Amino acid sequence: MQCRFLFLSLLLITTTSLWGQGVVFSEVSLQTAINLAQEQDKKIFIDTYASYCKPCKKLNIEFKDRALAKYLNQNYIRVKVNMESEKADDYRNKYSIVFLPTMLFLDSHGNVNMAIDHLLSANEILAIAKHLNGDNKKPAVASAPPPPAPSQQAPASYNTTPTTQPKTARSAATVVTDESEGKILYVMGQDGGELPPEILREEAYFRMQLMDGSHHAAATKYLETQEDWSTDVNIQFIHDFLNDARSDKFEYLIANRSAFETLLGKPRIAQSIKILVNKELERAFPRPDEERVALLNSYVN
Repeated sequence: MQCRFLFLSLLLITTTSLWGQGVVFSEVSLQTAINLAQEQDKKIFIDTYASYCKPCKKLNIEFKDRALAKYLNQNYIRVKVNMESEKADDYRNKYSIVFLPTMLFLDSHGNVNMAIDHLLSANEILAIAKHLNGDNKKPAVASAPPPPAPSQQAPASYNTTPTTQPKTARSAATVVTDESEGKILYVMGQDGGELPPEILREEAYFRMQLMDGSHHAAATKYLETQEDWSTDVNIQFIHDFLNDARSDKFEYLIANRSAFETLLGKPRIAQSIKILVNKELERAFPRPDEERVALLNSYVN
């Protein structure tokens, strides 16, 4: 009886210890992670961090969640990458990591399924992990704002970072036809030179709803067709697709701030600039130098 009680006590202690440690990460090279994923037929989950990154420390608390830890530990190769180490170069170069923390969901070959560069709760990370692993039909990400329709005014979009084109079923060409006349009306992902700009604009807003990061490339494709960015439609579009302060869209906003303020209002533009400036100041990698910090602060102040 005493032996049985001792065994149960040890089992309880061991189980509690495993739950308490949360998600178990390894700090391995990218190629090692891919090799493990292929050997075990699993996808890869990557969390990036740096010693100075305060949001990274907050995210670590979410990784202690029991349900999230159990699912990721069983179904993903988990990798934690110190972006201040030499080992991070492969990750940084391949996935163009700029902001911290950035979480990457990869397939077993290292292709991006989803990239997220902002804080999420444990429940939200779990929902995405299950969705991308085929266990959920749709991820429930409560913190992500609803996508705006083209005619609506919306705050700057800063959900995801476009590291590399996500390889998902939705990224493939989708054809919509008019059965009555047999004409092809729209092919999503088609070369921008073969589609009218208004269709490219609609595609960008549609892709924003997919929440897979592909809307950034779609927005760039549309803007490449526009010789004049100063129209009301384009000013609204640029504002809707702002995602970081290190971009042509943000520089255009700063250079033409009065035009944006006239159309969308001073408080709204000030808030958008503040969000993107703070994002770079707090989470960008490499961190901005003193001259860049002064410049960014001048936009806010």
